[in-house]
Amino acid sequence: MCTKLIFDVYGTIKTMREKTHKTPKNSQKHVKNKSSVVPKLILIIILLPIVIFQFAIGVCPSVLLVSNFVDFNPKWIEPNVVKSKDGVLDVTLDAKKSQVNIGATSTMSNVYNGKYIGDTWDIKGGDTIKVHLKNDTTEPTNLHFHGSHVSPKGNSDNVLLSIKPGESFDYQYDIPKDHPPGLYWYHPHRHEFTDDQVAGGMLGAIKVRGDVDNLPGIKGLSEKQLVLTTQDPANSNAINRLVNNQVNPTLYVRPFETTRLEIFNASSDDFYNLQIPGKKLNIISRDGNIMSEIQTVDSEVMAPGQRIQVLFQAGMSGEFTVKSLVYNAGGFTYPEADFMKIKVAGLPVLPRALPTKLLPHQDFRDAKVDNTRTLTFSEGGTPANTTFLLDGKQFDPNVVNQLITLGTTEEWHLVNNSDDTHPFHIHVNPFQVISVNGKPVDNYGYSDTFPVPAMGSVVIRTKYTDFDGKFVLHCHILFHEDHGMMQVVEVVRPGNTQSKDNGLPLREGMPMTDHSHMLMN
Repeated sequence: MCTKLIFDVYGTIKTMREKTHKTPKNSQKHVKNKSSVVPKLILIIILLPIVIFQFAIGVCPSVLLVSNFVDFNPKWIEPNVVKSKDGVLDVTLDAKKSQVNIGATSTMSNVYNGKYIGDTWDIKGGDTIKVHLKNDTTEPTNLHFHGSHVSPKGNSDNVLLSIKPGESFDYQYDIPKDHPPGLYWYHPHRHEFTDDQVAGGMLGAIKVRGDVDNLPGIKGLSEKQLVLTTQDPANSNAINRLVNNQVNPTLYVRPFETTRLEIFNASSDDFYNLQIPGKKLNIISRDGNIMSEIQTVDSEVMAPGQRIQVLFQAGMSGEFTVKSLVYNAGGFTYPEADFMKIKVAGLPVLPRALPTKLLPHQDFRDAKVDNTRTLTFSEGGTPANTTFLLDGKQFDPNVVNQLITLGTTEEWHLVNNSDDTHPFHIHVNPFQVISVNGKPVDNYGYSDTFPVPAMGSVVIRTKYTDFDGKFVLHCHILFHEDHGMMQVVEVVRPGNTQSKDNGLPLREGMPMTDHSHMLMN
């Protein structure tokens, strides 16, 4: 096998050498054995230490992984990627109960197109996404483009739609040309059914391309998706942590390689407290928003729904465990758990410096605030029958709780009066975190999901731009959302009052306990 490595690498270098040192036809008669033997000897002298190094770190037996300078992760599995073409991404999502493997467990689950974790959509600003959603389940559903800055009306990112069993619906997301590049994802958002549908695997990642992909220090980097989900088949809180639906997978990176890790916490309810012992986390984005500069941290709490991009810089060798540290979410403490490994192996590459600057953004800490409001998270009832409340009320899709004027900058005080941490998520417009528990913070950019600590507070600011219409805010522990911790927001144009609908004909409102309610054809 190692002999094959020599010939594979030699063949690659030989081909490259021939392309750059072609001998003119009229000088072929002057080429002697000396000219061909000496380069071969030099190449063998160069390659021999590499092969010995491969043996020492145990890679040589898996020689096919490192030959010909191609990707060498035979057991590393990622979701399939579909890319837009000529400015359009046209996809079909067939939601149906199917036999799938979730981690090491075979089960029946509602999924898209027969797969636990759907395809990843790779798009850019200015594209149009057309989604043909078929509901072949026995439950109502719909679709949400999580984190996106698009219209919430009509057949765009309108989560007040309900697609009945047996029905189909065509969504169209018109992505603004200047849409922030970064990580997003799609999943159902039908109130009272969201938690089970997302936990079952009805989800997928979205990557929006843009200026960040051409920045020095980022352009051309190897990209690896890490779609994190959890499994708790016994409903015991002894959760299994999965990466791309794999149990404790290993990612190989080359010596001195910088890898762009695209990390999605796509679990429906669970937190990650991410750490790679022996390595710092060089974070370039939180949620769908590239930061103004890299933030280097030892660990990063990721609430359900949050995403980050990390630049992982390998040394000459090493093996690293990716883990979730102990995390106290208030009502529940997550134990430490190892869920992935990163091994340095293969042929070295030239090291690359980290970028010094990323993408600029408006700093709302210095902005003029037009309005201030408070949103309070609380819980009621009994431990056996908890109610989840925002401003003391449960969700009613027919009531607008927050009325906002388009173009205004607002400061929100998020107050958590409960013993559980609640991740705040608002649709359409990302926000800047100003302080946590009264302590100023600088995250170098924006978020669309952020945990509000148990018995704590978070202050955020944002400007409501571009889109009017109705959408929602909620706790992104989806069990809490399904059980009432959600509100309707409406953005209106200056001088306007509340609209009567969200761009499609309204149906008569029905009580929340009736699963056929929720508006819209």
